Amino acid sequence: VESLDGRKGCTEKMIRSTTPKSTISVTLTWSLNGTDLDLYVTQPDLETVWYGNLESLAGGELDVDNVSGFGPENYFLSSEEGDSVLEGTYEIRVHYYDDNQADDETPPRSVGFRVVILLNEGTPQENKIIVPGRIATANSSNDSPGGEGPDWADVSDILFTLPAP
Repeated sequence: VESLDGRKGCTEKMIRSTTPKSTISVTLTWSLNGTDLDLYVTQPDLETVWYGNLESLAGGELDVDNVSGFGPENYFLSSEEGDSVLEGTYEIRVHYYDDNQADDETPPRSVGFRVVILLNEGTPQENKIIVPGRIATANSSNDSPGGEGPDWADVSDILFTLPAP
């Protein structure tokens, strides 16, 4: 610190946030090697985080696009990291992109998946939701957010509200 008259010195100041910590994390894993399932999270501002948009303006992030099987694919949003955790509905979906063992004679294999949704981790408001599912149709050309059909699974709509301080 330097004063107006040129004197120098050191000081410490502790700043404590009264904003409650809020987080949203979503993890997708699946049962078969050689398959590619994809996680899609549409935030309340209607921006979708997916392998074609790895980070949202609010700070939501998909850490990796696992294309060879089992996962995981993880979506994270945390006020502790400086992200804007928006109140409202988060739509969580899974898309079956590809089965590398499928061909003209062999159809895609049915894949079991599991989505773990964790809200407000490490707080008294922590909530964990586990959603299992199965999907049997792959379609790499139907991968845009908002896509429909048998290659899509609607996992959950989570209504998120910020925890009270």
